[in-house]
Amino acid sequence: MPIDWIPAKIDLGAHPKLRKLARDLDVPQPQAVGHLFYLWAFAARYAPDGDLGRYTPEELADPAHWDGDPPAFTGALRSAGFLDEDGRLHDWMDHSGKSIAQYEKEVERSRSNREKARATKACKSREHVPYADDTCTVRVPYTLEKRREEERRRE
Repeated sequence: MPIDWIPAKIDLGAHPKLRKLARDLDVPQPQAVGHLFYLWAFAARYAPDGDLGRYTPEELADPAHWDGDPPAFTGALRSAGFLDEDGRLHDWMDHSGKSIAQYEKEVERSRSNREKARATKACKSREHVPYADDTCTVRVPYTLEKRREEERRRE
């Protein structure tokens, strides 16, 4: 399940891994941060577990807005320590796992609330009474209930 946001450490711009990535890509550090951000946003949407191993270097360079040589980009990510040899984003679940779990809980809570609201609306529109278990029963006018009770007694 994709997430809407990704956490970033406040010291990312000064991190030695970022400086190495910028040097290896021969770009300024702010640009390296941008490429990382776009790559992480791609991962959050299409590989929330951080496993990018199924993507080719070209498929990773494109969403990261890297215009240079795609294998050089993924090689620099590996060399700097942002991408593990197996294609996983390094420590992705440690950094983004909580965000993913929180997002999944929020999505489930929202889905559940929408279903309850629909059920309640449907119940109200048909003069039903909603119950805690999301079921509802038809309100039967007292006179009709009384008539049915009398008919049962006769039988």
